[in-house]
Amino acid sequence: MVVEVLMPKHGLNMSEGLITVWHKKAGDSVKAGEPLFEFETEKATVEFESPADGVITEILAPVETSVPVNDTVLYIETDAAAAATVPAAPAAAPAPVEAPAPVEALPAAAAPAPVVAPAPVANPAAYVPATPYVKQVAKDNGVDLHAAVGTGTNGRITASDVLAAKAAPATAPAPAAAPAAMAAAPAVTVADGAEIPVSRIKKITGERMGASFATVPHIYFTARVNLEKLAAHRAALLKETGVKYTYSDFFLLACARAIAKYPIVNASFQGGKIYARENINIGFATATEKGLIVPVVHETQRYTLPELARRRKTVVGKALADKLDIAEMEGGTFTITNLGSYGINTFDPIVNAPEAAILAIGSMQDEAVVVDKAIKICPMVTLRLAADHRVMDGAECAQFLSYVKKLLQLEETFA
Repeated sequence: MVVEVLMPKHGLNMSEGLITVWHKKAGDSVKAGEPLFEFETEKATVEFESPADGVITEILAPVETSVPVNDTVLYIETDAAAAATVPAAPAAAPAPVEAPAPVEALPAAAAPAPVVAPAPVANPAAYVPATPYVKQVAKDNGVDLHAAVGTGTNGRITASDVLAAKAAPATAPAPAAAPAAMAAAPAVTVADGAEIPVSRIKKITGERMGASFATVPHIYFTARVNLEKLAAHRAALLKETGVKYTYSDFFLLACARAIAKYPIVNASFQGGKIYARENINIGFATATEKGLIVPVVHETQRYTLPELARRRKTVVGKALADKLDIAEMEGGTFTITNLGSYGINTFDPIVNAPEAAILAIGSMQDEAVVVDKAIKICPMVTLRLAADHRVMDGAECAQFLSYVKKLLQLEETFA
């Protein structure tokens, strides 16, 4: 029987997927659950697993091909006769007998290898163009990805490259990685007028933000917040519970409680109408290697600080590791974006339509402020709210932001 494998639909807004990696080729045997290929949506990279045991008879979509949802990607032959031909190859393969010949032939050429050996010195923290699956293959085989030569699109490292790198010490082709790395350098150099590659996620983000900024009437509000009492409260919780909450956890909690008090902030503008949303699903704008990702903490109105902190840490961590589930990137009703770690005091965010608002958080800095008619050094932060004026008017924006400020200054209770 022939199984027709279609491009799956991940998320309500997905219309097509871009094939980025093939783990198999035509003629290869596969088992159900084994990774077949990877594709990018506008939000994430997804690994597709084989739906059946069999042999791949035809691949219709090579790497860098955009395939519409429900279009055919490949065919798998599941007949016993076809599957039986797969074990025959390894059984009859004389490759192990021939393998020593190349090994013996290469040591002679390996003599000059030490001359180029210093070249592969690389920055361990440097970005490696490999998928999570390939990184796991490298880990399982004890291979340093920096030593692998990428033969995939745009120098992407494939599983085959990892296995080749594993064999490199015996055959001594490892030094060849140095020229490859050096050859890749010019690609990083920006020549006048050269086109800079853009990831699919970054492209889609740019298009959506451009459309949002062009169609949504933005209004902005700013509030300066004194975090002195919150800092003391945070320190007290650490001493009492042993849990070191981040300020982002308190920002999340404050926004969740403020939205519950002013539900218009949680509304959505679509088709010329305003729709209420029951659940408060707050997204955290997160910068990743592939572009901006907004993982979502769902139903924040239901949870206390400890649970919110755990959930925020989980989704942000998964976003950075490129392991988010589609459900963890959808359904957002409000967004928080924080550039404080970059030393940015304040910035103007763009509403993530069809959401009604987004809160930008700047860096926390000690400043001289007047407290009870006396000058005092306090940790201050700037909050900048952007809202869709079709949904919220100025007074509603001011009420919401003012309440967030009161919560963070512990003038109101978080309960």
